[in-house]
Amino acid sequence: ATGGSVYERGLVQFPIPESAPLRKEPKLFHQIWLTEQLVMQAHQKGDFSATYLRYPNVYGPRQTVPGDWCIVRRILDGRKYFILPDGGLGLQSMGYAENAAHALLLVVDNPKKTAGKIYNVRDEATLTFRQRVEIISRIMKHEWELIDIPFELALPSWPSAARWHPGGPWEHGLTDISRIKIDLGYKDIVPVEQGIERTVR
Repeated sequence: ATGGSVYERGLVQFPIPESAPLRKEPKLFHQIWLTEQLVMQAHQKGDFSATYLRYPNVYGPRQTVPGDWCIVRRILDGRKYFILPDGGLGLQSMGYAENAAHALLLVVDNPKKTAGKIYNVRDEATLTFRQRVEIISRIMKHEWELIDIPFELALPSWPSAARWHPGGPWEHGLTDISRIKIDLGYKDIVPVEQGIERTVR
């Protein structure tokens, strides 16, 4: 089964391991938490053999919510400036669609080894928001000035930076994928920059 990475805010351990507490609010996060609980309880009762994958924001050419559109649209508009709250240094786990699928297939191919386990999934390389903006700018051959503004004052940029600062300034969301790498030898099959380029194009 797959679900989201909805870890509590303000966690001390970083990157975030699978053992960290999950958020149960708002309602969507509660449903993600509840689904995971029910799946793993059914596994423990012997109803079926289950493994649970906690996915990050998944991106790719057919992604449901095109998070990079906020950058691409501004480039298409010919904007000369882009605001980066707190310098764009927020870290968020992301997963290119093919890499996320690859992780799932590794689990399918190793049912006995993964039974009853929970795995974080993400790309091996984690970029800051600034790095992502710079890569997309390069792909689209666009030059603009990146402006560093304190998070609290950068209100117009909050929607574009929301996934990198989900709880406000310096609220990183980098998950630990050591378990899936050790257990299953996970490695990205599509490098991050290539995944971003396919998504942008």
